[in-house]
Amino acid sequence: MPRPPLRRALCAAAVAALAIGVAGCKTTSGHTSSVPLHYDQRHPITVGYQPVGIVVHADPSTRGLHPEDATEIAALARQYRNSGQGAIHLQAPTGPGLESVVHASSTQIREILRREGVDPSVLSVHTYRAEYAGPAAMKLVFYRYAAEAGPCGNWPENVAHNPANTSHYDFGCSTQRNLAAMVEDPRDLLGPRGHGPRDAMRRATVQDKYRKGEDTATVYTDEGAQVSEVGGQ
Repeated sequence: MPRPPLRRALCAAAVAALAIGVAGCKTTSGHTSSVPLHYDQRHPITVGYQPVGIVVHADPSTRGLHPEDATEIAALARQYRNSGQGAIHLQAPTGPGLESVVHASSTQIREILRREGVDPSVLSVHTYRAEYAGPAAMKLVFYRYAAEAGPCGNWPENVAHNPANTSHYDFGCSTQRNLAAMVEDPRDLLGPRGHGPRDAMRRATVQDKYRKGEDTATVYTDEGAQVSEVGGQ
């Protein structure tokens, strides 16, 4: 029969061995795959800047822009008004006989921007040296947020063999790509928008009723409303 100190030592050794065995089982029972389990981790939507630009021409013979160029600039201004960020960059030529026509063209461009509801001060002019005095290209560029996801169609494993019953790698990719393509403003994917301006007229009405001790709630009535007879025919 072992002495008490030896018995305690044997018990401690047994407990240590059991703990090591349990720890070993725990490390092998977890998910060890490097592939993310959730589809939005496998196919994240990324938001970045995308250039939008057109090329128009400064022609000394016309002393400004062609009507076709003015139409394209107006369309670009509407795109900028809806989704543009920062400045609109104008890359204009410089050289003999071009300074006056570039100045006239940039003035026309600012007027088109103003007419389309864009602040003309966003136009930033940069020059480059032209090789000849004929019609020279001018490029208008701005940047907007764009959302992208994918690409899809990656099948690294046989989906017929799935003992863990996990979603396959390509699962959710098309949904992410469709969401990125359909979102109106990709900035909404980065965070919530700020509060818009308050309705000053409604606020004044509520405050006036409050001072008079009247009910400030809006009252809706169905007086004069008619039910459609289409369903009864």
